[in-house]
Amino acid sequence: MSDKDYSVANVMKLYRSLHGMTQEELGEKSGIEYSQVRRYEAGVRKPKLEQLQALSSALGIGLSEFTDTAGGSVGSIVSLLLELDKKTDVNWEGTTDENGDYDPSSIKLSLGDWEVASAIALYLKHRDVLRAGKPDDVAIRNEDGSTLTVEELRGMIITNDIQKKKPET
Repeated sequence: MSDKDYSVANVMKLYRSLHGMTQEELGEKSGIEYSQVRRYEAGVRKPKLEQLQALSSALGIGLSEFTDTAGGSVGSIVSLLLELDKKTDVNWEGTTDENGDYDPSSIKLSLGDWEVASAIALYLKHRDVLRAGKPDDVAIRNEDGSTLTVEELRGMIITNDIQKKKPET
């Protein structure tokens, strides 16, 4: 699946396969008839919002994977960061001037939640491969020696199927 092909059908297929589920199992887990799941994946039918919510829950992904509602406006990006700040330990840093105003070029954030930080570290690996212009089917060597495609790595990050151990301190 390329970066440009995030149709509902392809998103369903990707995450269903990452979870090792059949269409029938996805139907059972989501409460959607198997025949409907099959039609959605074939691109014959498009699920309504209620079905997308059930599918995203069954696949362990956010609804935005289907809808791409995040957008790229300043407001939507800030909204995502504020939501992240509510849900996990985000450490914000920046320098202020004599009036207490932050210098926008100095703002940095780091994550205190090891699990989230590890997933983002893997995302950065995914992003770097994509930015290097490598095709989606390129293999990335995982820490355990196994290889993953860029899309498999992305899927593992989103479905939280990553088993990273926090280093001993």
